[in-house]
Amino acid sequence: MAMRGRSLGAFIGFGAALFALRPVGPVERVLGLVLLPVRVVAPLGTLSTPFAGTFDEPLDPETLAQEAVLSLQLERAVLRSAWPQHSTIPAGVVAIPGEVDARQGTKRDHIMVRVRDDASIRLDHPVVAGDVYVGRVERIPHRQPAPDNPGTFTRWMRRLKLASPPVRPPRNVVEVALITGASERVGGVVPKDQDGRSCRLVAGGLSPRNDRTWLAVHNPESRATRSGSVVVQEPFSRVNGFDSLAEGFLIGELKEEPYQREGESFQRPIIGIQPPVDFASGLNQVLVLTDGAAPTSGTAATSAATRAQREAAGATAVPVLESARWLSVRLFAYGDTAPWRSTARLHLGSRSGVRAGAAVVSGVRLAGRIARCDEAGSTVALVDDPGFEVDVLAQAISDPDSEPLVLGRIRSVGRARNVIRFEWRPEGGSLHGEWSARHADDDGVDVRLWTGSGLVATPRGLLLGTTRLPLELPPEESVYLDLVETGSVGEELFVHAGARERDLDSRGEGER
Repeated sequence: MAMRGRSLGAFIGFGAALFALRPVGPVERVLGLVLLPVRVVAPLGTLSTPFAGTFDEPLDPETLAQEAVLSLQLERAVLRSAWPQHSTIPAGVVAIPGEVDARQGTKRDHIMVRVRDDASIRLDHPVVAGDVYVGRVERIPHRQPAPDNPGTFTRWMRRLKLASPPVRPPRNVVEVALITGASERVGGVVPKDQDGRSCRLVAGGLSPRNDRTWLAVHNPESRATRSGSVVVQEPFSRVNGFDSLAEGFLIGELKEEPYQREGESFQRPIIGIQPPVDFASGLNQVLVLTDGAAPTSGTAATSAATRAQREAAGATAVPVLESARWLSVRLFAYGDTAPWRSTARLHLGSRSGVRAGAAVVSGVRLAGRIARCDEAGSTVALVDDPGFEVDVLAQAISDPDSEPLVLGRIRSVGRARNVIRFEWRPEGGSLHGEWSARHADDDGVDVRLWTGSGLVATPRGLLLGTTRLPLELPPEESVYLDLVETGSVGEELFVHAGARERDLDSRGEGER
Protein backbone atom coordinates (compact mmCIF):
# COMPACT_ATOMS: atom_id res chain seq x y z
CA MET A 1 0.00 0.00 0.00
CA ALA A 2 2.88 2.36 0.85
CA MET A 3 4.49 1.61 -2.51
CA ARG A 4 1.20 2.35 -4.30
CA GLY A 5 0.84 5.64 -2.41
CA ARG A 6 4.34 6.70 -3.37
CA SER A 7 3.67 5.83 -7.01
CA LEU A 8 0.45 7.88 -7.00
CA GLY A 9 2.27 10.81 -5.39
CA ALA A 10 5.06 10.61 -7.97
CA PHE A 11 2.48 10.50 -10.79
CA ILE A 12 0.65 13.57 -9.43
CA GLY A 13 3.96 15.41 -8.97
CA PHE A 14 5.05 14.54 -12.50
CA GLY A 15 1.73 15.78 -13.91
CA ALA A 16 1.97 19.02 -11.92
CA ALA A 17 5.49 19.55 -13.25
CA LEU A 18 4.26 19.16 -16.82
CA PHE A 19 1.50 21.73 -16.27
CA ALA A 20 4.04 24.09 -14.74
CA LEU A 21 6.36 23.82 -17.73
CA ARG A 22 3.70 24.65 -20.28
CA PRO A 23 0.34 26.28 -19.46
CA VAL A 24 -2.63 24.39 -20.88
CA GLY A 25 -5.42 26.67 -22.10
CA PRO A 26 -8.47 24.72 -20.81
CA VAL A 27 -6.81 24.02 -17.45
CA GLU A 28 -5.86 27.69 -17.07
CA ARG A 29 -9.47 28.76 -17.76
CA VAL A 30 -10.90 26.30 -15.22
CA LEU A 31 -8.35 27.26 -12.54
CA GLY A 32 -9.02 30.94 -13.24
CA LEU A 33 -12.74 30.48 -12.55
CA VAL A 34 -12.16 28.32 -9.46
CA LEU A 35 -9.68 30.81 -7.96
CA LEU A 36 -11.72 33.87 -8.89
CA PRO A 37 -13.00 34.54 -5.33
CA VAL A 38 -9.45 34.37 -3.98
CA ARG A 39 -8.23 36.86 -6.58
CA VAL A 40 -11.01 39.27 -5.63
CA VAL A 41 -10.49 39.03 -1.87
CA ALA A 42 -6.67 38.91 -1.81
CA PRO A 43 -6.01 42.52 -2.95
CA LEU A 44 -8.22 43.81 -0.14
CA GLY A 45 -5.42 43.01 2.29
CA THR A 46 -3.10 45.28 0.36
CA LEU A 47 -5.05 48.36 1.42
CA SER A 48 -4.12 47.79 5.05
CA THR A 49 -0.45 47.08 4.50
CA PRO A 50 2.11 49.69 5.60
CA PHE A 51 3.46 49.76 2.03
CA ALA A 52 0.25 50.93 0.37
CA GLY A 53 0.67 54.08 -1.70
CA THR A 54 -1.37 57.26 -1.88
CA PHE A 55 -3.04 58.83 -4.87
CA ASP A 56 -1.20 61.61 -6.67
CA GLU A 57 -2.74 64.98 -7.30
CA PRO A 58 -4.59 65.07 -10.65
CA LEU A 59 -2.91 66.97 -13.47
CA ASP A 60 -4.47 70.27 -14.41
CA PRO A 61 -6.23 70.45 -17.82
CA GLU A 62 -3.71 72.95 -19.23
CA THR A 63 -0.77 70.61 -18.55
CA LEU A 64 -2.65 67.69 -20.07
CA ALA A 65 -3.38 69.72 -23.22
CA GLN A 66 0.26 70.85 -23.57
CA GLU A 67 1.59 67.30 -23.22
CA ALA A 68 -0.93 66.05 -25.80
CA VAL A 69 0.39 68.65 -28.27
CA LEU A 70 3.99 67.59 -27.58
CA SER A 71 3.04 63.95 -28.15
CA LEU A 72 1.52 64.83 -31.52
CA GLN A 73 4.66 66.80 -32.46
CA LEU A 74 6.75 63.74 -31.67
CA GLU A 75 4.55 61.54 -33.86
CA ARG A 76 4.88 63.97 -36.76
CA ALA A 77 8.66 64.02 -36.39
CA VAL A 78 8.82 60.21 -36.36
CA LEU A 79 6.63 59.97 -39.48
CA ARG A 80 8.85 62.47 -41.30
CA SER A 81 11.97 60.53 -40.31
CA ALA A 82 10.89 57.55 -42.42
CA TRP A 83 11.14 59.55 -45.66
CA PRO A 84 14.53 60.05 -47.32
CA GLN A 85 16.32 63.39 -47.13
CA HIS A 86 19.19 62.80 -49.53
CA SER A 87 18.17 59.67 -51.46
CA THR A 88 15.45 59.75 -54.13
CA ILE A 89 12.61 57.29 -54.50
CA PRO A 90 12.93 56.05 -58.11
CA ALA A 91 10.26 56.90 -60.67
CA GLY A 92 7.48 54.32 -60.75
CA VAL A 93 8.03 53.31 -57.12
CA VAL A 94 5.33 53.88 -54.49
CA ALA A 95 6.41 54.11 -50.83
CA ILE A 96 4.03 52.72 -48.19
CA PRO A 97 4.71 53.96 -44.62
CA GLY A 98 4.77 51.40 -41.83
CA GLU A 99 5.37 51.34 -38.08
CA VAL A 100 7.60 48.74 -36.46
CA ASP A 101 5.01 46.79 -34.50
CA ALA A 102 7.01 44.17 -32.65
CA ARG A 103 10.22 42.19 -32.85
CA GLN A 104 10.15 38.44 -33.31
CA GLY A 105 11.35 36.90 -30.07
CA THR A 106 13.01 33.92 -31.75
CA LYS A 107 14.15 35.83 -34.84
CA ARG A 108 16.59 38.55 -33.91
CA ASP A 109 16.97 39.65 -37.53
CA HIS A 110 13.24 40.07 -38.21
CA ILE A 111 10.70 42.77 -37.38
CA MET A 112 6.95 43.02 -37.80
CA VAL A 113 5.78 46.17 -39.59
CA ARG A 114 2.20 47.46 -39.47
CA VAL A 115 1.03 49.24 -42.62
CA ARG A 116 -2.28 50.85 -43.48
CA ASP A 117 -2.85 48.71 -46.57
CA ASP A 118 -0.81 45.70 -47.68
CA ALA A 119 -2.73 45.05 -50.91
CA SER A 120 0.12 46.24 -53.16
CA ILE A 121 2.95 44.77 -51.05
CA ARG A 122 4.59 41.62 -52.36
CA LEU A 123 7.31 39.36 -51.04
CA ASP A 124 10.88 40.73 -51.45
CA HIS A 125 9.78 44.34 -51.71
CA PRO A 126 12.62 46.42 -50.17
CA VAL A 127 12.21 48.29 -46.88
CA VAL A 128 14.02 51.55 -46.08
CA ALA A 129 14.22 53.93 -43.11
CA GLY A 130 15.02 57.45 -44.19
CA ASP A 131 17.97 57.19 -46.59
CA VAL A 132 18.97 53.72 -45.39
CA TYR A 133 18.16 50.29 -46.83
CA VAL A 134 17.21 47.97 -43.94
CA GLY A 135 15.78 44.77 -45.45
CA ARG A 136 13.00 43.15 -47.47
CA VAL A 137 9.48 41.79 -46.98
CA GLU A 138 9.80 38.09 -46.20
CA ARG A 139 6.27 37.10 -45.16
CA ILE A 140 2.73 38.48 -45.16
CA PRO A 141 1.01 36.55 -42.33
CA HIS A 142 -2.66 36.82 -43.34
CA ARG A 143 -1.85 35.53 -46.84
CA GLN A 144 -0.02 32.55 -45.36
CA PRO A 145 -2.14 31.46 -42.38
CA ALA A 146 -0.85 28.62 -40.28
CA PRO A 147 -2.91 25.41 -40.65
CA ASP A 148 -5.31 24.71 -37.79
CA ASN A 149 -5.71 20.98 -37.21
CA PRO A 150 -7.02 20.57 -33.64
CA GLY A 151 -7.34 17.17 -32.05
CA THR A 152 -10.55 15.68 -30.71
CA PHE A 153 -9.91 16.93 -27.16
CA THR A 154 -9.27 20.51 -28.34
CA ARG A 155 -12.41 20.51 -30.52
CA TRP A 156 -14.55 19.45 -27.56
CA MET A 157 -12.93 22.08 -25.34
CA ARG A 158 -13.74 24.73 -27.94
CA ARG A 159 -17.37 23.65 -28.02
CA LEU A 160 -17.54 23.95 -24.23
CA LYS A 161 -15.90 27.43 -24.46
CA LEU A 162 -12.97 26.18 -22.36
CA ALA A 163 -10.39 26.56 -25.13
CA SER A 164 -9.67 29.60 -27.22
CA PRO A 165 -10.56 29.54 -30.92
CA PRO A 166 -7.72 29.67 -33.44
CA VAL A 167 -6.04 33.06 -33.56
CA ARG A 168 -6.47 34.74 -36.91
CA PRO A 169 -3.24 36.11 -38.40
CA PRO A 170 -3.12 39.90 -38.14
CA ARG A 171 -4.06 41.93 -41.20
CA ASN A 172 -1.97 44.78 -42.56
CA VAL A 173 1.15 43.38 -40.92
CA VAL A 174 4.22 42.21 -42.83
CA GLU A 175 7.33 40.44 -41.58
CA VAL A 176 10.60 42.03 -42.66
CA ALA A 177 13.94 40.24 -42.83
CA LEU A 178 16.69 42.70 -41.90
CA ILE A 179 19.93 42.89 -43.84
CA THR A 180 21.70 41.75 -40.67
CA GLY A 181 20.41 38.20 -41.22
CA ALA A 182 23.04 35.57 -41.99
CA SER A 183 21.45 34.63 -45.33
CA GLU A 184 20.48 38.15 -46.46
CA ARG A 185 22.31 39.69 -49.42
CA VAL A 186 21.98 42.88 -51.44
CA GLY A 187 24.12 44.27 -54.24
CA GLY A 188 25.99 47.48 -53.52
CA VAL A 189 28.56 49.82 -54.94
CA VAL A 190 31.08 52.30 -53.57
CA PRO A 191 30.73 55.16 -56.11
CA LYS A 192 34.02 56.72 -54.99
CA ASP A 193 36.54 55.01 -52.73
CA GLN A 194 39.64 56.54 -51.14
CA ASP A 195 41.28 56.68 -54.59
CA GLY A 196 38.23 58.04 -56.41
CA ARG A 197 37.34 54.71 -58.05
CA SER A 198 34.10 52.72 -57.91
CA CYS A 199 33.82 49.23 -56.49
CA ARG A 200 30.90 46.82 -56.64
CA LEU A 201 30.29 44.37 -53.81
CA VAL A 202 27.64 42.31 -52.00
CA ALA A 203 26.52 43.22 -48.47
CA GLY A 204 24.58 41.22 -45.91
CA GLY A 205 24.92 39.45 -42.60
CA LEU A 206 27.25 40.57 -39.82
CA SER A 207 31.02 40.83 -39.87
CA PRO A 208 33.03 38.79 -37.34
CA ARG A 209 33.85 41.85 -35.18
CA ASN A 210 33.41 41.27 -31.48
CA ASP A 211 30.57 43.79 -31.10
CA ARG A 212 28.79 42.46 -34.21
CA THR A 213 27.66 45.89 -35.39
CA TRP A 214 29.19 45.96 -38.88
CA LEU A 215 27.63 44.40 -41.97
CA ALA A 216 29.72 41.82 -43.78
CA VAL A 217 31.22 42.44 -47.24
CA HIS A 218 31.19 39.66 -49.83
CA ASN A 219 33.02 39.43 -53.18
CA PRO A 220 34.32 43.01 -53.46
CA GLU A 221 35.34 43.93 -57.00
CA SER A 222 38.60 45.42 -55.71
CA ARG A 223 40.48 44.46 -52.56
CA ALA A 224 42.14 47.88 -52.61
CA THR A 225 38.89 49.67 -51.74
CA ARG A 226 38.81 50.21 -47.99
CA SER A 227 36.61 53.26 -47.43
CA GLY A 228 33.64 55.11 -48.89
CA SER A 229 29.84 55.18 -48.79
CA VAL A 230 28.08 52.00 -49.96
CA VAL A 231 24.73 52.36 -51.74
CA VAL A 232 22.35 49.80 -53.20
CA GLN A 233 22.98 48.87 -56.82
CA GLU A 234 21.03 45.94 -58.23
CA PRO A 235 20.78 46.22 -62.02
CA PHE A 236 20.07 42.48 -62.19
CA SER A 237 17.82 41.62 -59.27
CA ARG A 238 17.54 38.01 -58.23
CA VAL A 239 14.67 36.02 -59.74
CA ASN A 240 11.32 37.46 -58.58
CA GLY A 241 13.25 40.04 -56.55
CA PHE A 242 12.75 43.79 -56.25
CA ASP A 243 16.08 44.99 -54.88
CA SER A 244 16.45 47.46 -57.74
CA LEU A 245 13.51 49.45 -56.32
CA ALA A 246 15.90 50.65 -53.60
CA GLU A 247 18.57 51.74 -56.09
CA GLY A 248 20.74 54.49 -54.60
CA PHE A 249 19.70 54.04 -50.95
CA LEU A 250 22.52 54.00 -48.42
CA ILE A 251 23.79 50.76 -46.88
CA GLY A 252 26.55 52.30 -44.76
CA GLU A 253 30.18 53.38 -44.62
CA LEU A 254 32.93 50.97 -45.68
CA LYS A 255 35.48 50.62 -42.89
CA GLU A 256 38.65 48.67 -42.17
CA GLU A 257 40.20 47.82 -38.82
CA PRO A 258 42.61 45.25 -37.38
CA TYR A 259 40.90 42.21 -35.94
CA GLN A 260 42.25 39.50 -33.65
CA ARG A 261 40.43 36.26 -33.01
CA GLU A 262 40.31 34.81 -29.54
CA GLY A 263 43.33 32.58 -28.96
CA GLU A 264 45.35 34.02 -31.87
CA SER A 265 48.50 36.06 -31.34
CA PHE A 266 48.34 38.03 -34.60
CA GLN A 267 45.96 40.59 -36.05
CA ARG A 268 44.41 40.60 -39.49
CA PRO A 269 42.63 43.43 -41.30
CA ILE A 270 38.86 43.14 -41.57
CA ILE A 271 36.56 45.13 -43.86
CA GLY A 272 32.93 45.79 -43.01
CA ILE A 273 30.11 48.27 -43.47
CA GLN A 274 29.13 50.46 -40.55
CA PRO A 275 25.34 51.00 -40.88
CA PRO A 276 23.96 54.46 -40.03
CA VAL A 277 21.05 52.96 -38.02
CA ASP A 278 20.82 50.85 -34.90
CA PHE A 279 19.22 47.62 -36.11
CA ALA A 280 18.89 46.26 -32.57
CA SER A 281 16.50 48.94 -31.35
CA GLY A 282 16.70 51.95 -33.67
CA LEU A 283 13.85 51.23 -36.08
CA ASN A 284 10.49 52.87 -35.43
CA GLN A 285 9.08 54.02 -38.76
CA VAL A 286 9.96 52.59 -42.19
CA LEU A 287 8.85 52.66 -45.83
CA VAL A 288 8.02 49.65 -47.99
CA LEU A 289 8.95 50.37 -51.61
CA THR A 290 6.46 48.81 -54.02
CA ASP A 291 6.38 48.63 -57.81
CA GLY A 292 3.12 50.56 -58.17
CA ALA A 293 2.24 53.36 -60.57
CA ALA A 294 3.83 56.63 -59.53
CA PRO A 295 2.14 59.99 -60.23
CA THR A 296 5.35 61.64 -61.45
CA SER A 297 8.29 60.67 -63.64
CA GLY A 298 11.74 62.00 -64.17
CA THR A 299 14.51 62.53 -61.61
CA ALA A 300 13.74 66.16 -60.77
CA ALA A 301 10.01 65.56 -60.46
CA THR A 302 10.52 62.42 -58.39
CA SER A 303 12.94 64.19 -56.06
CA ALA A 304 10.46 67.06 -55.58
CA ALA A 305 7.65 64.56 -54.93
CA THR A 306 9.78 62.78 -52.32
CA ARG A 307 10.47 66.05 -50.51
CA ALA A 308 6.78 66.95 -50.63
CA GLN A 309 5.81 63.53 -49.23
CA ARG A 310 8.30 63.96 -46.41
CA GLU A 311 6.92 67.35 -45.48
CA ALA A 312 3.34 66.12 -45.71
CA ALA A 313 3.97 62.96 -43.68
CA GLY A 314 3.20 64.71 -40.41
CA ALA A 315 -0.28 65.62 -41.64
CA THR A 316 -1.33 61.98 -41.26
CA ALA A 317 -0.33 61.83 -37.58
CA VAL A 318 -3.04 60.66 -35.19
CA PRO A 319 -2.96 61.65 -31.50
CA VAL A 320 -1.97 58.72 -29.33
CA LEU A 321 -5.19 58.81 -27.32
CA GLU A 322 -7.17 58.55 -30.57
CA SER A 323 -5.04 55.83 -32.16
CA ALA A 324 -6.55 53.04 -30.04
CA ARG A 325 -9.44 52.17 -27.75
CA TRP A 326 -8.97 53.33 -24.14
CA LEU A 327 -11.12 52.27 -21.20
CA SER A 328 -11.62 54.42 -18.12
CA VAL A 329 -10.36 52.52 -15.10
CA ARG A 330 -10.17 53.00 -11.35
CA LEU A 331 -7.66 51.50 -8.95
CA PHE A 332 -9.04 48.67 -6.85
CA ALA A 333 -5.94 48.61 -4.63
CA TYR A 334 -2.72 50.60 -4.66
CA GLY A 335 0.47 49.26 -3.11
CA ASP A 336 2.18 45.91 -2.72
CA THR A 337 2.90 43.64 0.22
CA ALA A 338 6.53 43.52 -0.92
CA PRO A 339 8.15 46.84 0.04
CA TRP A 340 10.43 46.87 -3.00
CA ARG A 341 7.58 46.51 -5.51
CA SER A 342 5.32 49.21 -6.92
CA THR A 343 2.08 47.77 -8.28
CA ALA A 344 -1.63 48.43 -8.30
CA ARG A 345 -4.78 46.41 -8.86
CA LEU A 346 -7.38 47.43 -11.46
CA HIS A 347 -11.02 46.39 -11.59
CA LEU A 348 -10.91 45.64 -15.35
CA GLY A 349 -9.79 42.21 -16.55
CA SER A 350 -9.60 40.06 -19.65
CA ARG A 351 -13.38 40.14 -20.13
CA SER A 352 -13.12 43.88 -20.85
CA GLY A 353 -10.43 43.40 -23.49
CA VAL A 354 -7.46 44.13 -21.22
CA ARG A 355 -4.40 41.96 -21.68
CA ALA A 356 -0.83 41.69 -20.42
CA GLY A 357 1.42 44.47 -21.66
CA ALA A 358 -1.37 47.03 -22.04
CA ALA A 359 -0.44 50.62 -21.21
CA VAL A 360 -2.09 52.42 -18.29
CA VAL A 361 -2.01 56.20 -18.74
CA SER A 362 -2.84 59.46 -17.00
CA GLY A 363 -3.36 61.91 -19.84
CA VAL A 364 -0.53 61.01 -22.24
CA ARG A 365 1.77 60.06 -19.36
CA LEU A 366 2.57 56.37 -18.97
CA ALA A 367 1.67 55.31 -15.44
CA GLY A 368 2.49 51.62 -15.94
CA ARG A 369 1.80 48.44 -17.91
CA ILE A 370 -0.41 45.46 -17.18
CA ALA A 371 1.75 42.69 -15.72
CA ARG A 372 -0.99 40.02 -15.58
CA CYS A 373 -4.76 39.89 -15.83
CA ASP A 374 -7.61 37.49 -15.11
CA GLU A 375 -11.38 37.48 -15.32
CA ALA A 376 -11.87 39.73 -12.29
CA GLY A 377 -9.17 42.34 -12.78
CA SER A 378 -5.54 42.98 -13.58
CA THR A 379 -2.29 43.89 -11.87
CA VAL A 380 -0.35 46.85 -13.22
CA ALA A 381 3.39 47.32 -12.75
CA LEU A 382 3.97 51.04 -12.27
CA VAL A 383 6.85 52.88 -13.92
CA ASP A 384 8.87 52.92 -10.68
CA ASP A 385 8.49 49.16 -10.16
CA PRO A 386 12.00 47.62 -10.20
CA GLY A 387 12.44 45.70 -13.44
CA PHE A 388 9.84 47.71 -15.38
CA GLU A 389 11.06 47.82 -19.01
CA VAL A 390 10.03 49.99 -21.93
CA ASP A 391 11.40 51.05 -25.33
CA VAL A 392 11.88 54.80 -25.51
CA LEU A 393 12.59 57.75 -27.78
CA ALA A 394 14.42 60.87 -26.60
CA GLN A 395 13.16 64.24 -27.83
CA ALA A 396 15.17 67.40 -27.16
CA ILE A 397 13.15 69.78 -25.00
CA SER A 398 14.67 72.74 -26.85
CA ASP A 399 13.46 71.44 -30.27
CA PRO A 400 10.29 69.31 -30.01
CA ASP A 401 9.86 69.25 -33.82
CA SER A 402 13.24 67.63 -34.50
CA GLU A 403 13.83 63.96 -35.24
CA PRO A 404 14.02 62.01 -31.95
CA LEU A 405 16.86 59.74 -30.85
CA VAL A 406 16.01 56.07 -30.41
CA LEU A 407 17.44 54.96 -27.08
CA GLY A 408 16.05 51.45 -27.13
CA ARG A 409 15.07 49.60 -23.97
CA ILE A 410 15.51 51.04 -20.50
CA ARG A 411 14.82 49.30 -17.20
CA SER A 412 13.62 50.81 -13.94
CA VAL A 413 15.72 50.22 -10.84
CA GLY A 414 13.21 51.91 -8.54
CA ARG A 415 12.49 55.26 -6.99
CA ALA A 416 15.25 57.31 -5.39
CA ARG A 417 14.04 60.35 -3.46
CA ASN A 418 11.85 62.33 -5.90
CA VAL A 419 13.09 60.71 -9.13
CA ILE A 420 12.75 57.34 -10.82
CA ARG A 421 16.07 55.85 -11.88
CA PHE A 422 16.31 53.89 -15.13
CA GLU A 423 19.22 51.83 -16.43
CA TRP A 424 20.13 52.18 -20.12
CA ARG A 425 22.70 50.06 -21.93
CA PRO A 426 23.47 51.73 -25.28
CA GLU A 427 23.41 49.27 -28.16
CA GLY A 428 26.19 49.14 -30.71
CA GLY A 429 25.45 51.47 -33.60
CA SER A 430 23.62 54.02 -31.45
CA LEU A 431 23.47 57.47 -33.04
CA HIS A 432 23.79 59.17 -29.66
CA GLY A 433 27.00 61.02 -30.54
CA GLU A 434 25.79 62.66 -33.75
CA TRP A 435 22.35 63.46 -32.32
CA SER A 436 23.72 64.96 -29.10
CA ALA A 437 26.13 67.19 -31.00
CA ARG A 438 23.14 68.90 -32.66
CA HIS A 439 21.26 69.56 -29.42
CA ALA A 440 23.93 69.78 -26.71
CA ASP A 441 24.23 72.62 -24.26
CA ASP A 442 27.18 72.52 -21.86
CA ASP A 443 27.58 68.89 -20.77
CA GLY A 444 24.36 67.23 -21.93
CA VAL A 445 20.94 67.42 -23.54
CA ASP A 446 17.68 67.95 -21.64
CA VAL A 447 15.15 65.53 -23.15
CA ARG A 448 11.67 64.14 -22.76
CA LEU A 449 11.45 60.36 -22.93
CA TRP A 450 8.53 58.88 -24.87
CA THR A 451 7.50 55.30 -25.53
CA GLY A 452 8.72 53.94 -28.87
CA SER A 453 7.40 51.24 -31.17
CA GLY A 454 7.65 47.51 -30.69
CA LEU A 455 5.80 47.00 -27.39
CA VAL A 456 2.60 44.97 -27.47
CA ALA A 457 -0.45 47.05 -26.50
CA THR A 458 1.73 50.07 -25.62
CA PRO A 459 1.54 52.64 -28.42
CA ARG A 460 4.23 55.08 -29.39
CA GLY A 461 4.12 58.62 -28.01
CA LEU A 462 3.38 58.17 -24.28
CA LEU A 463 5.40 60.40 -21.98
CA LEU A 464 7.67 58.82 -19.35
CA GLY A 465 9.26 61.98 -18.00
CA THR A 466 12.18 64.35 -18.45
CA THR A 467 15.88 63.72 -17.86
CA ARG A 468 19.32 64.80 -19.04
CA LEU A 469 21.38 62.72 -21.47
CA PRO A 470 25.15 62.92 -21.02
CA LEU A 471 27.35 63.77 -24.00
CA GLU A 472 29.90 61.06 -23.30
CA LEU A 473 28.84 57.44 -22.84
CA PRO A 474 31.09 55.04 -20.91
CA PRO A 475 32.14 52.13 -23.16
CA GLU A 476 30.23 48.91 -22.54
CA GLU A 477 28.72 50.23 -19.31
CA SER A 478 25.23 51.14 -18.16
CA VAL A 479 24.04 54.73 -18.04
CA TYR A 480 21.63 55.69 -15.26
CA LEU A 481 18.93 58.24 -16.09
CA ASP A 482 16.97 60.04 -13.36
CA LEU A 483 13.44 60.82 -14.57
CA VAL A 484 11.25 63.58 -13.18
CA GLU A 485 7.70 64.61 -14.11
CA THR A 486 6.75 60.98 -14.58
CA GLY A 487 3.31 59.44 -14.94
CA SER A 488 1.13 60.04 -11.89
CA VAL A 489 -1.14 57.46 -10.30
CA GLY A 490 -4.30 59.49 -9.93
CA GLU A 491 -7.89 58.45 -9.66
CA GLU A 492 -8.58 59.02 -13.37
CA LEU A 493 -6.66 56.51 -15.46
CA PHE A 494 -7.16 54.80 -18.82
CA VAL A 495 -6.01 51.39 -19.99
CA HIS A 496 -5.28 50.34 -23.57
CA ALA A 497 -7.89 47.88 -24.86
CA GLY A 498 -6.94 47.22 -28.48
CA ALA A 499 -7.84 48.88 -31.76
CA ARG A 500 -10.65 51.35 -32.18
CA GLU A 501 -13.98 49.75 -33.04
CA ARG A 502 -14.05 51.31 -36.51
CA ASP A 503 -10.63 49.84 -37.30
CA LEU A 504 -11.42 46.24 -36.40
CA ASP A 505 -12.95 45.35 -39.77
CA SER A 506 -9.94 46.56 -41.74
CA ARG A 507 -7.29 45.33 -39.33
CA GLY A 508 -8.77 42.01 -38.26
CA GLU A 509 -8.19 41.69 -34.51
CA GLY A 510 -7.38 44.56 -32.20
CA GLU A 511 -3.77 43.49 -31.65
CA ARG A 512 -2.51 46.96 -30.84
